[in-house]
Amino acid sequence: MKSIKPSRLYLKTYFHAMKKTWPIWNGSFFLIIAAGSLFAFVEDLRFIQAMYFTGVTALTIGYGDIVPHQPLGKMLAIIIGFLGAITMGFFIALGIHSANKCLGDDFDLK
Repeated sequence: MKSIKPSRLYLKTYFHAMKKTWPIWNGSFFLIIAAGSLFAFVEDLRFIQAMYFTGVTALTIGYGDIVPHQPLGKMLAIIIGFLGAITMGFFIALGIHSANKCLGDDFDLK
């Protein structure tokens, strides 16, 4: 039986898990983009500026160069940040799941 390198097994497991869970992360990305598009309308920004703000906020970087001024814009910023944190947590969970699959029973913390 041919053995697979651990790094290759990890990637294979990770992408297999992404394939199985695509509705979750795809829906999350859709909601983030939709909230960013609404943010552009509410804050009277160009679409590219709103997507920049959305990406920076969703990844919890928060440069502060674009800030919401309207109450609805502030609420959308909170929603974008919350959805971004959930999405990043989801991808981290997939990575941990893949690492556990690769390590199997050989991993011991003693």
